[in-house]
Amino acid sequence: MRLGKLQLYLRQYVLGLAAMKVYCFSLLSFCIMACKQVEKPVAGLKLPNLTLVPAGTDTLFLDSIRTTEGMEFHFYSEDKVDFLFLNRSFSFTYIDIYNFSEKRFFKRIQLAKEGPDGLGMPPSGLFVKTLDSIYLFFNLGQRLICIDKNGRILEKIGSLRTGYDQLKYPFIEVSVFQPAVYYGNSIWFCTYQAECLHEYGGAFYNLDQKRLNYFSKLPDVYLHGWWAGVVYDRYYHTVNNEKNTYVWSYGNDHNIYTWSPSGKETYYAGSKYLPVRLNPYQKRAGDFAAEEQNLYRHAALQGGYSTIRYDKWQNVYYRFVILPNSPAAYRQPADTWARMGIIILDDSFNYRGEFIIPDKYSWYQFFIGPGGLYFLDKTYLYNTEDEAVFRVFRVRPVQHDAKDSTR
Repeated sequence: MRLGKLQLYLRQYVLGLAAMKVYCFSLLSFCIMACKQVEKPVAGLKLPNLTLVPAGTDTLFLDSIRTTEGMEFHFYSEDKVDFLFLNRSFSFTYIDIYNFSEKRFFKRIQLAKEGPDGLGMPPSGLFVKTLDSIYLFFNLGQRLICIDKNGRILEKIGSLRTGYDQLKYPFIEVSVFQPAVYYGNSIWFCTYQAECLHEYGGAFYNLDQKRLNYFSKLPDVYLHGWWAGVVYDRYYHTVNNEKNTYVWSYGNDHNIYTWSPSGKETYYAGSKYLPVRLNPYQKRAGDFAAEEQNLYRHAALQGGYSTIRYDKWQNVYYRFVILPNSPAAYRQPADTWARMGIIILDDSFNYRGEFIIPDKYSWYQFFIGPGGLYFLDKTYLYNTEDEAVFRVFRVRPVQHDAKDSTR
């Protein structure tokens, strides 16, 4: 009998230890999950929802040799004068500069192909550091050249990537939605095709050291499968110079990431219009050329993220969202970007609301200035050739009884 009771007590003791182990594991799991939740929007902050509302228009007057069709816009201020730089997307032979403070044409920089200031092939993107320090980037050859406002070459930096880099690291691209930015005496670049090349995103060229550095390892979301190169493996960024903070994001990741002197942080900044989890095209890498059309369709039906920008005048961030398209509406790769929205984040990266960009505005022909967020109005573009009209939007609290006047 004593032996039987002893065996019973031992059995109860072992079961008790097992139960305690399960409890401790559950408690640990809860703590881990609780720690992860800090990346998501915090309920109960009672922050007012924000949206973008029309705040007037601004007009640039054109002539027979100047246009905004197919142009990218770059806003720049110097000596209390606002300028707007215009260049054709991906390949251009001139740069038009407007004095935006006075809404008048300032000058055209005609880029030479040959001669002492010859560039060879046309550049594909630009970055304005000052009026007399304009950096031209060439997707072909990954070259960087600095010119002044008269088109004279100040410095030929040459190719930023060695032959070894081209096999190991992602490609740099400069465009309206993957702009170059200035931070810490370096020019920072966006990248693409990061998924299959050493798992890096982002690069910066240090102007003192004359050296290109690769910045960030890709997040774990890329381990889920093959995302391919059309939307999801693109790297985006912006800078908040007032807080000395560099911000970056990816096309397939709900989170955004920040770097400042205090270290790296992660914030949840997902759209309410996208799935809780974005899925890769398939588990294993395939043939891009054979699958390209299907890859675009996959991205269009699921949605994703595009560029992120900081508005220093309104102290908010705009994260552009590729809204999901319907199978019936999708016809071609360009339809991937047929419906676009904007997530509004405050300067602490709290989610404050979303705004759907009306169809009559060109979502990629935009810039941020003192007046607000400027979008080119396509209705004027199609109806007149002598003026470009920008609709200005400003951040305001949501008025639930107000009608949407942008449609």
